[in-house]
Amino acid sequence: MGKKFGKLLPRELWQELLSTYPGMEEVDIWQALFRAGTLMRNVSIPVAENLGYSYHDQEDDRVTAYLLHVMNLPKDAQSFD
Repeated sequence: MGKKFGKLLPRELWQELLSTYPGMEEVDIWQALFRAGTLMRNVSIPVAENLGYSYHDQEDDRVTAYLLHVMNLPKDAQSFD
């Protein structure tokens, strides 16, 4: 990670970014992944608006639903169904 991010980003945003680095437990990894998605969403929406683009909420929802589906698969699952 860039050495100066901590100095350039607002403290709250910096803390959110740091929270995307998981521990070693599976639950920590999943939580960090979903925090990264939330951080991306929270930053991307205003950036898109400022650049005259729209944020693709439906795509975001589909990705989140897919990740939740994968997270909740049985440990011995052989497919994504």
